[in-house]
Amino acid sequence: MRAGAGAMMGGLAVAAITSTALSLFHELDATVMIRVWNLGTAVLITGLGSIFGRGMFRWMASRLLTSHPGA
Repeated sequence: MRAGAGAMMGGLAVAAITSTALSLFHELDATVMIRVWNLGTAVLITGLGSIFGRGMFRWMASRLLTSHPGA
């Protein structure tokens, strides 16, 4: 698994969940506002995932290896 791609796909999944949740609470005439916020959120999370994804997965792997030395 590629760390950067995995982090970006996770970010896009969170943005999709956010889009679904917001559409449940807002009227249909708020569609433009919801799309703008979701696009901004998707760009933000995807950007953060691409910047910090590799380091985050490396950090998590090192913690798992130190907590389970026999694995």
